[in-house]
Amino acid sequence: MKDVLFYYIRRNEKVKEFLAPFYKGYIYCKEYNRNKCYAIGAIKKLLEVDITQKRIWYFCVPTHSNLGDQAQACCIEKYFRKFFSDHIVFKLSNNAFDFYEEKILMILKEKIKETDLIFFQSGYTFTGIHPYENMHRKIVENFPYNKIVFLPQTVKFKNQKILENVQNFYGKYDNIYFFARDKISYDIYKSIFPEHRNVHCFPDIVTTEIGNYDFNNNERNGILLCVRNDVEKLYSFQEISLFKEISLFKEKLQKIAKVSLSDTNSETKENSLKEYWKKIEETIDDYAQYQVIITDRYHGTIFALIANTPVIILKTTDHKVVTGADWFEGVYEDYVYVVNDLEEASQVAQQIVTGFEYRKLPSYFKEKYYDRLKDIIEYGELKNDNL
Repeated sequence: MKDVLFYYIRRNEKVKEFLAPFYKGYIYCKEYNRNKCYAIGAIKKLLEVDITQKRIWYFCVPTHSNLGDQAQACCIEKYFRKFFSDHIVFKLSNNAFDFYEEKILMILKEKIKETDLIFFQSGYTFTGIHPYENMHRKIVENFPYNKIVFLPQTVKFKNQKILENVQNFYGKYDNIYFFARDKISYDIYKSIFPEHRNVHCFPDIVTTEIGNYDFNNNERNGILLCVRNDVEKLYSFQEISLFKEISLFKEKLQKIAKVSLSDTNSETKENSLKEYWKKIEETIDDYAQYQVIITDRYHGTIFALIANTPVIILKTTDHKVVTGADWFEGVYEDYVYVVNDLEEASQVAQQIVTGFEYRKLPSYFKEKYYDRLKDIIEYGELKNDNL
């Protein structure tokens, strides 16, 4: 009965228009109470912080259910445990910070010492208008003597005015370490901070999981379409769904192998990182059941490689996914294919399904980059660098 009711509401524009204000109010109240709980919990934990211990402050920790962002958070914590095992890690989301900004900032000023390290969550957040921007700026301007690390970011600005605003604000601080997630982002960083010596190009931290799993004994069957349902998509979810059901693309793929559809968003919410990592490992295990993945998701690509499954990448409206794939050239080259359209995707899928030699991929990015990231943070450069 509930499904029938929701179907009726979705199909009736007048009903949707009438219910919209009530739904918006419901969402606002839900988010308000959720963020208030985050803030109260954060303040309680902040007051308990022992200032005699070495500390890492990990800010803008994601609270949403996107598995790509949660995978980053899990890998970041793994990194802290391995390379900064003598540090206590304090985590704070921007939801909590923005809710009780003045009070939390006042406590942070009492707790953060100049020797403490500050890290910001990786992702697509250095845009000048991202919801994290307020927290970014407040932390940067209030702690100008701490080492502040922006973990690998996709960098893109909506217009020149925003770019100049970012340049004028962050350009004043030489205590910041900027890490770009791709070559285009690196070039943007260098163009707006030409005198800044702490600008580096690093792969997404989730790539450190590539090479950690072996699925060579798996019985692989079928093709998985992992596509995003948000503003970054080039092919809309509706279009992909149409292809999957009735279009020529689906017909071609179905002639090759069985086709399944998914995304990297999780239905689970409010989970701990341990629970999220369990879900991520389930996703990776699922990817390892397929012969090939077709995706327009950045972390869909990485999850596929962790599963030792070849991946075909569909272009999106910005450079994030495609330039992210540049990291794999010459490393996992026969495992990653960037295509121009769905027709080319079906052709490459046919080649892979017809005959592909699956193998466990090496831990290239963990060893080449993240095992030496601490050198950059501590010394400003890679020690014994042989790149």
